[in-house]
Amino acid sequence: MRALTLPFYAGHLSAAPRLLPAGPINRDDRPVIEYAAPVTHRQQRTGAAGWFTSLALIEFFADLLDAVPPESDPYLARLDEASRQWVRAGYHRHAAAVHRRIGDVGLADRHTAEFEALIPASFRLPEEEEPADRIGDWERSPYN
Repeated sequence: MRALTLPFYAGHLSAAPRLLPAGPINRDDRPVIEYAAPVTHRQQRTGAAGWFTSLALIEFFADLLDAVPPESDPYLARLDEASRQWVRAGYHRHAAAVHRRIGDVGLADRHTAEFEALIPASFRLPEEEEPADRIGDWERSPYN
């Protein structure tokens, strides 16, 4: 059975070092994230920092797929071609959701078509809006 998590696999980050800037590594004895989070949160509220989401994240995923295609990803080496394409399908599903959210319906539909071409029909879900009471304030787009 194919791993149902493959559409959520973004890629092999270690095989694409040029995509990630050098930085501190979060460890138990050096909790960088825990100390930086309050500062980053305040910077975000003042506009001095932003979250790695939406189009910026989609562009990063596309760059990662270009740098380390599923066909050459060492983590996916033992999978058959159809299973490796689930990674591309996941990218298109996420890109479709982002483009739909920002109002680019044409591009969202093209990504949805790519997703549906790569993933078996039994795993496709109907498009549904997330219930408003399940979306936190931090998830709401400032463009709505």
